[in-house]
Amino acid sequence: MGPKLGINSLYFFLGLALLFSCKAEYPTVKSAIQPIQFVNEEKEEGEMELRRKLRTREDQLLKLKHMDLWIDVDFQEEKISGKSRIFLEPYFYPVDTLRLDAKYLFITSCRVDGDSGETPFSYNSKILTIPLSRQVLKGEMISVELEYSVDPSLARDRMGKAVDGLFFVTSQSGKEIWSQNETESASTWFPTIDHPSQRFTHDIFLSVDSGMVTLSNGSLISAQTDSLGNKTDHWKMDIPHPPYLVMIAAGFFSKSSHTHKGLTLEYMMDPLFAETADYLFGRTPAMLDFIDSLTGVKYPWQKYSQLVVHDFVTGAMENTSASVFHEGLNMDVKSLVDDYQDDIIIHELAHQWFGDYVTCADWGSVALNEGFATYFEYLWYEHTEGKEVADLNGYNEVWSYLEQSRIITHPLIWDSYRDANEDLFDDHSYAKASRILHMLRREVGDEAFWASVNHYLKENSLSSVVASDLQSSFEKVTGRNLSTFFEQWFYREGHPKIKTKFEFKEGTTLVEINQIQDGNTPFHFSFDLDLFYADTILRRTFTMDEWEQQYSIPWPDSPVGICFDPEMELLFEPSSFTDIDYEAMRLKRISNPALVYHLGYDIEDSLSISQKRDLASDMIQNDAWFLRSLGLDFYLDIEEEIDFNDQEIASFRKMATDDPEPMNRGSAIDLLKEENEDRDIFKRSLTDTSWYVNSGALLRMMDFEQDPFLLPGQLQRFKQTYDENMIYAMAQYLTKYFPGTNYSWFKEKSWYIGRWDQFWFYDFLCQDVEMGPEESADRSLEWLKELATESKESLRFFLLARLEDMTFEKAGKVYAECLEDPVNAEYQSWDEKRKNQGK
Repeated sequence: MGPKLGINSLYFFLGLALLFSCKAEYPTVKSAIQPIQFVNEEKEEGEMELRRKLRTREDQLLKLKHMDLWIDVDFQEEKISGKSRIFLEPYFYPVDTLRLDAKYLFITSCRVDGDSGETPFSYNSKILTIPLSRQVLKGEMISVELEYSVDPSLARDRMGKAVDGLFFVTSQSGKEIWSQNETESASTWFPTIDHPSQRFTHDIFLSVDSGMVTLSNGSLISAQTDSLGNKTDHWKMDIPHPPYLVMIAAGFFSKSSHTHKGLTLEYMMDPLFAETADYLFGRTPAMLDFIDSLTGVKYPWQKYSQLVVHDFVTGAMENTSASVFHEGLNMDVKSLVDDYQDDIIIHELAHQWFGDYVTCADWGSVALNEGFATYFEYLWYEHTEGKEVADLNGYNEVWSYLEQSRIITHPLIWDSYRDANEDLFDDHSYAKASRILHMLRREVGDEAFWASVNHYLKENSLSSVVASDLQSSFEKVTGRNLSTFFEQWFYREGHPKIKTKFEFKEGTTLVEINQIQDGNTPFHFSFDLDLFYADTILRRTFTMDEWEQQYSIPWPDSPVGICFDPEMELLFEPSSFTDIDYEAMRLKRISNPALVYHLGYDIEDSLSISQKRDLASDMIQNDAWFLRSLGLDFYLDIEEEIDFNDQEIASFRKMATDDPEPMNRGSAIDLLKEENEDRDIFKRSLTDTSWYVNSGALLRMMDFEQDPFLLPGQLQRFKQTYDENMIYAMAQYLTKYFPGTNYSWFKEKSWYIGRWDQFWFYDFLCQDVEMGPEESADRSLEWLKELATESKESLRFFLLARLEDMTFEKAGKVYAECLEDPVNAEYQSWDEKRKNQGK
């Protein structure tokens, strides 16, 4: 749950659409001594495009066996020096050449098998080729030692992305370094065979500034500090795993250590949030036991560390034994009342089995990794909060996938992708794959499902898999022929689109089901059907394997409605509804609250005011918190159109103080309008246990109060929090009542504003400058100038547009100075497009 955004997002989307990259030309260099320069990528474009398309089918001639890696981190220059000793052996055929992935490394030395002299090699900025003096046969080991350096920023610029390799970042607590390798970016900071089917052990010696905390895979063997105050930590990973799961991190992190059944657990965060760690990650032991019990396979690694870093380039990453999370988990304890983050925590933990212990053999099969990890989110909700909440989560996945499928569809197992990062990590590999696993569980039954998963994990432990391996495990355990299931759900794109109708004739209801999706072959599945009668619901189960089928249900009365898949077990798309009165009636009869919730949102815009009001009055009485939430949303939609009656207002007031769900308390506050009667509720809500409720109450009181109303203690407490909802509300409070005096507050909070929230945050900073006296704007304007020349393009252009709109002289001067910087050369064309679109 994020802050309620109050600014136009046009700038944001236009900024993201106008990202540029630059390419320079470098000669190919063949040398054993000189640093390697970078080749002209444009000349290689055709070759690289072909290699990306065929990446999943590349032959693997060599096996990685072990790596010794020495990394010396220079935080001042934001570079690293590396030394790598790699041990390899042929898969089967003799080998006379070593080919290693090494993207944009400056390689200064190469030696094979410990030779004292340099070994000649060639390097084209991505592939390191080392001719051998002899053939190496199967069973023989060969080693290569390489010395090199890395400028991570240059590597990312050349890759044309911002999601690869090593990252240096700076926070209020100091500098950090961390890695993010998926899919094939390990080779941007150490030479390797960068493919998920490789597995190897390694020792990493990480040298950083003293006082820093380091993290890597496996176990910490030793920590030594030299006379200059630099320390070197030795991390040992003695269980083989893929290159993309190798990680390092270092920074001034707080660390909380625990032991669970002999396993060391580490929770690491920014020191500012040290007290949060045990609350945020405190359910990890229960999650471990939960996954252990379902899979029958104990956690397979040496330890489990969880680290929250700043400016992470994705949501989280399941590095073996050491998961890394984005800065949004830097939360105070009170923020966990509103959003306790279990979904992302269980997702990354489940990957330690599905993805790390058993790994997709190629990126086209990544749905095997992501599908299981996503499904464990559903399973954890089912375990801790019940099936209704789990179904709510599950249908969110269905909705996400269906939305994406209107733009693009592809099979779960897909070898024809262009770029793995861009094409495969989507709502097919996550959401659809999760629901397919849920259907597989329904198909074979719970006991058979988990027995088959156990076989799958044990049979393929510490190895690579494709979908046929999963099918084989299920067929060996159950004796079932699951070819049809796997063919249509794993290897075929799309999904059923279902149209239903019914009629009653002489004591029998005839139900007609049509599959109306495009394609040559209908889907084959079983389904449940509910028939609604005046005082009962009749459920029947049927099988469908044709485009159109009719089912007869003998019953003396005519049903008033039907519901296909009432328990939300299947992945399908319902055809568009045509009768809104019928749909509104069904919402009152469907027994699954999660289905009511989603159908309610689907038809929300088509409901009349009276229908919304009627449904909302029932929903806010429901035991399911999310249906009460939907009822409040219906009321918020119509609040300008009607006058609430005394009973409704009494319900809102009770929910504002008593509803156990913070979101509902906050929404109820939004519905209260009477200044005199409701002011006491707003004041009490300022002391609520939820920041979400506090922020909502603060914004409501601002509607009535012309002068500052927070008590000194409240003002200080609210200014100190890093909760995004409270920052959103306080930015408005401070700007309204104390304009032009809030530079220090904005500066402090900026360290902890996520990349998705920075647009509204800096918009409020601009409002603070505009509303305050011009003479107090100097520091804020200087900061805006820095941001408008040094930030990513989308934010730079957004701020330039805001500076352009400011009417006082100092802001105009800063705007002109920002335009003089070459980095903003493209702004004018961007601004013209923005203004034309605005018209």
